[in-house]
Amino acid sequence: MKKKAVSILVNLFKVGFAAGIITWLIRSGAIDLSVFKLFLSPEKILISLFGIFFTFILATERWRKLLSVQNIHSTFHNCFQLTTMGMFFNYVVPGGVGGDVVKAFYIIKESPHQKMGAGVSVLLDRVLGLYAMMIMCCTFILLDWARVSTNQELKIIAQILFLLFFGFTLALILAFSKKFKNLGWQEFLLKPQFNKLEKVIKKLLSAFDAVHAYGSSLKVVAEVIVLSLLAQISSIFVFVYLGNVSGFDVPWLAYFFVVPLGFMVTAVPISPAGVGVGQMAFYFLFNMYLNEKSQVGPTLITIFQILNFIMSLLGAFYFIRRRTTITTGASN
Repeated sequence: MKKKAVSILVNLFKVGFAAGIITWLIRSGAIDLSVFKLFLSPEKILISLFGIFFTFILATERWRKLLSVQNIHSTFHNCFQLTTMGMFFNYVVPGGVGGDVVKAFYIIKESPHQKMGAGVSVLLDRVLGLYAMMIMCCTFILLDWARVSTNQELKIIAQILFLLFFGFTLALILAFSKKFKNLGWQEFLLKPQFNKLEKVIKKLLSAFDAVHAYGSSLKVVAEVIVLSLLAQISSIFVFVYLGNVSGFDVPWLAYFFVVPLGFMVTAVPISPAGVGVGQMAFYFLFNMYLNEKSQVGPTLITIFQILNFIMSLLGAFYFIRRRTTITTGASN
């Protein structure tokens, strides 16, 4: 009961945190509400939604490939349903990982013979997605180094990103390496002195083995990273389109630098689907890059999140249909 009360309070805090930031940005004029009227055209909404739908398609195929390595051969349609359900629950469950939990729950239920592998596929889907964002950010930092090198704040961000990229790369190399796996550290952890932690250690080692399986399928890992990059590019083009329609004069390199970095910040599970956190991140990142105060960041991410939520309602439909099917089946 106490844990439930704490959980409710934490979730209320997260929702309040997001609402507070949005309110402050609107009152301070950082979000230009007049821009929203420009998108009341069916043509503009459909073009934007098509770009977001394409990212959903790429995200689905990315996860389906990761599942196949774990010998879970789910159909594209089934993966698409679970992906959209995950997107929907990212919005309705406070924090940014609610959707991952839903995806993991259903795929584990459908693949009881590969519970750990199913769960690891969801985790690696997020990890490789973040890794692709780092690749995108680092690439465009180098392409736009003339601007980055003249701004101390951007240089610090660039240095942090390069360190994160190096750390992630090293971690993935070790996780996939046969030599690292065969060093004997697993046998050491299973020695009698660690008996009190035996259950936890065995689960962690099982999870590591599931991750290590991708080391024998590096082609799939490469394909997943490429799909993640394509999904990022699709999202960036949506931002470019929204920016052009809104009348914001922003260099295209700014979008390729800010959008992936902003998405990395919103991945931190502080608020539902990064709402509020995303607005602040995009506000400061665009201001930093443009070296001036601008409404472009929080305005565009707000429109993008609204459109993304509309598309994620597909997940609500699939969830309700699944629940109805289960209830009907149980009653019969």
